[in-house]
Amino acid sequence: MSAPAAPLPAGVPVAMGRNPAVLTAPADEMVLRALAGSPGKLVYRDAQGHHCEQHLGIGLRPAGRRGTYCFMNLEAVVPELPARLAPAGIEARAIDRVNLYISPPGAGTPLHFDARTVIVVQLSGRKLWQVAGEPALADPRRNVVADEAAGAAEHEGQPLVLPEEMRFAQLEPGDWLLVPAGTWHGTYSAAGSVSATLAFGEGTRPDLARLTDHRPPPRGQRLIC
Repeated sequence: MSAPAAPLPAGVPVAMGRNPAVLTAPADEMVLRALAGSPGKLVYRDAQGHHCEQHLGIGLRPAGRRGTYCFMNLEAVVPELPARLAPAGIEARAIDRVNLYISPPGAGTPLHFDARTVIVVQLSGRKLWQVAGEPALADPRRNVVADEAAGAAEHEGQPLVLPEEMRFAQLEPGDWLLVPAGTWHGTYSAAGSVSATLAFGEGTRPDLARLTDHRPPPRGQRLIC
């Protein structure tokens, strides 16, 4: 048996691990119950490649176009869901938002970063993530989508250069990935995917002292999502 991983260092690094407890019938039941009562939207790209969103109302509804379904604030419907999905060692009370993403085969998201630190939990299918090794900003005030063709972006008037090197994680059911606030990331799913994101309060840093079952994703050159 290998020795346990060392505790994560100070700050919020990119890390991944496994939590098979999410692949159980009680977890499935909670997710489906929350999905039925949560507001949804479709995230897609238009003919020019621009990021677009179509709001759909409550529950899973046909959108009339292809894209990734996003269901928001599942914790408002099933309050115990954060505790069920969070990796061991994460204080579930620190999680104040749970979103669910259903991606069809061939779907992906452009390179972007979020204002919140999140843990992604893979529930079904597979999804490839590329994540920068460190945040572009220490305290982002809003989410930012990059102009990948230009290789740049801006935040509150501040120009940002995209990193050339990323870390890569192919998430399979039961895997989780920690993405710090302000950290560039993009995704692609060849065969389809269902995943949840557990978001920590805006401007907060999760206590990771007890999160020891983890590893850093391997490095590689940035891909165009």
